[in-house]
Amino acid sequence: MNDNFDLKNLKKKKAGRINSGAKGRGFERKICKILNERFKTKEFNRAPGSGAYATTHAIPDEYKIYGDIITPKNFKFCIECKKGYNGIKISDIFNKKSKLWDFIEQSEKDAKKSEKEPLIIFQQDRQNILCIVKSCYGFGYLKEYTVIYPGDDTITNHSIHRGSYVLTKLETYLELNDYYFLG
Repeated sequence: MNDNFDLKNLKKKKAGRINSGAKGRGFERKICKILNERFKTKEFNRAPGSGAYATTHAIPDEYKIYGDIITPKNFKFCIECKKGYNGIKISDIFNKKSKLWDFIEQSEKDAKKSEKEPLIIFQQDRQNILCIVKSCYGFGYLKEYTVIYPGDDTITNHSIHRGSYVLTKLETYLELNDYYFLG
């Protein structure tokens, strides 16, 4: 007896790869939307060239943009956005060579140039949106947070790590009063 079954359509097709640049741009747009809704403005926008514009173009200082998000002038933070990086684990806080500390270092450098404070917003695939911010910015009022201490072994010759940081959900951080964000 012969079976007349066509089994070709039962094989699951592989999902196509997602362009990491497109993923990052989409995430930046999502963060702009969240921030615009939270602060009732339309001033949060993606930076041209994803934050590299200030360092790759010869433009006057007053027009330079640092970080991944253009913020209102009175916003206290320079924002660095990261999407993906699913290999980062919570234990990487103790590894000075981890991507997590690269994010902090990059954010600090841009923040210093922009004369603002660093704020890292990141999300691993299908996880909560998290943020890392220096601990002096309202963390005592948060419902949930973790304090990250860089310790002496995470400071390198080219690094400017100072103090401690707070890791929390972005939605939790945005519950703080406008005082912590606008100056």
